[in-house]
Amino acid sequence: MLVVTAPAVTMEMIEEPAMPPKATKLDAFLTHQEFSARFETEKAKVARRYCTLFRFWKDCRFKLCRRVRCCAGEPLACLQLSARRVPRDLQFAARQRLLETTPRNLAAPERAARELMPNTLADVSWGAVKQRDIPPGWRRSGRR
Repeated sequence: MLVVTAPAVTMEMIEEPAMPPKATKLDAFLTHQEFSARFETEKAKVARRYCTLFRFWKDCRFKLCRRVRCCAGEPLACLQLSARRVPRDLQFAARQRLLETTPRNLAAPERAARELMPNTLADVSWGAVKQRDIPPGWRRSGRR
């Protein structure tokens, strides 16, 4: 009969986990570039959801969109072409449904993108994040 014993544990083998450096208050805020990047990413995701919800893939010129029966191409361009033919009350209902499913702890960039209507997502000038559009709590100040 073969007996296997565990090796003896010595103090050298046990390492205490290093404590992560304490985060300062300024590290919690987003820079303008971080906010813009996260906003644009979420804006594309929301546009893809709207394109799929309104079934723009039925008239899409991309074969892949028609094959997979959802938006698989460029959602912002598709929304620019097709958002005008969806009645505003349907757009509002779709946005309300999206906001109802939004978790309460969603960060500000993602929440700001989800609050846009489909027709404002389609407008190129709308939704562009400028330095002054970022809420004051999300700005990183120069003071330390």
